[in-house]
Amino acid sequence: MKARDLQNIPDVQATPDSRKLAIDKVGVKAIRHPMRIQERAGGVQHTVATFNMYVCLPHHFKGTHMSRFVEILEEHEREITVESFQAMLREMVEKLEAEEGHIEMSFPYFIEKKAPVSGVKSLLDYEVTFLGEYRKRNGSFTMKVVVPVTSLCPCSKKISQRGAHNQRSHVTVTARTTGALEALGRTAFGVGSAALTVARMIGMGTGLAALTVLGSNRIEALSVVLVDPVARDAVLPEALRGRPLEDYLVVDALERWAAGQAASILAWTFVVAAVVTAVAILPTLAMRNRPGSHARAARDEEPGNVVEEASRAGLAI
Repeated sequence: MKARDLQNIPDVQATPDSRKLAIDKVGVKAIRHPMRIQERAGGVQHTVATFNMYVCLPHHFKGTHMSRFVEILEEHEREITVESFQAMLREMVEKLEAEEGHIEMSFPYFIEKKAPVSGVKSLLDYEVTFLGEYRKRNGSFTMKVVVPVTSLCPCSKKISQRGAHNQRSHVTVTARTTGALEALGRTAFGVGSAALTVARMIGMGTGLAALTVLGSNRIEALSVVLVDPVARDAVLPEALRGRPLEDYLVVDALERWAAGQAASILAWTFVVAAVVTAVAILPTLAMRNRPGSHARAARDEEPGNVVEEASRAGLAI
């Protein structure tokens, strides 16, 4: 290429785009980065986090600066708290001149646990996810924790003198700040956060108590087949009626019957949960569409203050 042609190379990136098409999310995904997680007790835990970082690309921009995402991670000195996570989200939106931003950070978090019988201590890992969104000058924070749990199979315990098997499961707990708190304004934010926390704890306690009572009564009612031959013959096939409980064919038939009963209980649990969710949607939509709520939040709050306070409320739950 001749020297005079170098001055005539068109700058495609600088030319305007007449299509006016915005992109919801542009950014980087699955970045593994070493981090130090600040613990509530004051200590620091070292871990490796996986980041997904996106911004909304306005129609008048042709692209974003991918290198700035990693630059933002480096600037926070590899130590993350809920507050610094929200600050990193706002910094990303400002540096990339975007109106909306999204950061997701997943990492393993280890807690020392002691065995109930032997007393042996070991580390148990929890999968933790921080998810922050910044949209329309309001921020939201979500923390999700996946907790491994072990429970004893009640059917196995009833028919076994020893060696009953355990069931390993994972319980997912998600805490999220809500737009209703932001709409209250700074003066009422503390009272609203406290009321929301108390309401959640009462709701969870009531729900767990109800499920525990229902499950215990149901298991007690079903276990009568293990001690009452008449009740046992009522659920067994005709060919197995009258046989002793120690017969392996009887045990196999009872396990299949118990599995069917457990599936029926779970089905009813999901139906109740669906009804409660459907009922909760109506006031949620009414609150979201309430006229003037967004205007009051924008007028009463400075950018970023709601994000910081809401993140603290979400962590305290």
